[in-house]
Amino acid sequence: MTSVTPLLLATAGGLLWAFGIVGKRLGVEGATNANRAARIPDVQCNEFLGSAITIFVYSLTTVISPSIDLIRMGGDGWSRTWNNPEWNQRLPWIIGCGLVSGAGGLLGTLAFAWSAGSSSALISMIENGVYTTTGALIIAVYFQEHLKPLTYVGIVLILVGVVLAQSSSRGKDPPACADTESESESDLEPMMKRSDSEASDSVIAPTFLRMRSVMLAAAAGACWGWGPLGKKIGVHGSSDADKHDWTTCTYFIYMMCTTIVPLGRILTVDSGSRRESLRDRRFRFLLMGTMVCGLISGCGGLISTFAFSLEGYFSGALISTVENGIYTISGAVMVAVLFEEVLSKRQLLGAGAVVLAIILFGLA
Repeated sequence: MTSVTPLLLATAGGLLWAFGIVGKRLGVEGATNANRAARIPDVQCNEFLGSAITIFVYSLTTVISPSIDLIRMGGDGWSRTWNNPEWNQRLPWIIGCGLVSGAGGLLGTLAFAWSAGSSSALISMIENGVYTTTGALIIAVYFQEHLKPLTYVGIVLILVGVVLAQSSSRGKDPPACADTESESESDLEPMMKRSDSEASDSVIAPTFLRMRSVMLAAAAGACWGWGPLGKKIGVHGSSDADKHDWTTCTYFIYMMCTTIVPLGRILTVDSGSRRESLRDRRFRFLLMGTMVCGLISGCGGLISTFAFSLEGYFSGALISTVENGIYTISGAVMVAVLFEEVLSKRQLLGAGAVVLAIILFGLA
C-alpha cells in the first residue's frame, strides 16, 4: 500500500510556511508607512531598503528551527553529514539555489511594498503561482521526471493569471500633484496619498508601480523556483539512517544562503538611511511580527524538506506542487483577511486561474 506520508508532510509544511507571506506583508506595511516621512524622490529607494530589512529579518528567523535541530543532532551528526562525499558534492547546488532564492525573496518583498497594500493578496498568488510552476519544471528537468499534459495546461493558466493581474492594475490614476518639479516626482506623488479608510494605514500605489509589482512578483517566483531544487538535491537518495541529518543540514545551509543577497543590499545603503528606517517605532514593532512568522515558517520549511527525502512513489515535482499550492492559497487568504483587502473582478479571475492551475498540477 502506498504511503501518503510525503504528501501529508508537504501539506503541513505548506500551511506553516504560509505564515512567511504574512510576515513579509507585515514588514512592508511598516516600511511603507515609515517612508511617508521621506522626500518623494527617495521613496522608492527607502522602500527597497525597508523590503531588504524585512526579508533579511524574516530569512534569519527561519534559520532558528534548523539551528535548534542541528544542536539536537550534536557534532557527530553534523560532521558525519559534512564529511560524507555523496552529500558534500551537492553543496554547490544547495548554495547556488539558496542565493538565487534569496534574490527572489528580496524582489517579492519589494513587490509587496510597491503594491501598497491594495492587492498584496493577489501579488502573493502571482509570486507563488509562478514559483509552483517554475519549481516543478526545474525539478522535472533536472531529475528527468516526465510531466503530464495537464501540467502544461496549468502553466498556461499561470500566464493567464499574470496577464489578468496586470490588466486589473490599469485603472484610473489618482490626480497628480500640480507643483511637482519633475516627471518622476509627479509619478510618485500619488503614492503618498492615504486611502479613504481611516482605519487602514496602507497607501494608494500609482498605476505604474502596481504594474511593476506584478512583473516583480513573476520574477520573484521564477527565482524562488530554484529553492525546491536545492532542497531536493540535498536530500535525494538519502538512506533511512541519514534522512534526518541530511534534511537538517540541507535546510540550514540553504536558508543561510537566502540571507546573503538582502544583507548585501542593506550594507550598500548609507548608514543614515538605515538609521532612518529603523528609527520608526511602528516599523520595529511590525518586524517583531515578521520574526514570529519567520519562526513558524521555518518549521514548515524543515518539514517540507523532509518530505522530499520520503518521496518514494510520489515524484519530487508532485510534492513540490502540493506544498507550494497549499502555501500559495493559505498565504493569500490570510493576507486578504488580516489586511481586509478586496480584489476586483479581474483580480479574482486572475487568482482563480492560479488556483485552477495548482489543482491541475496536483492532478497531473
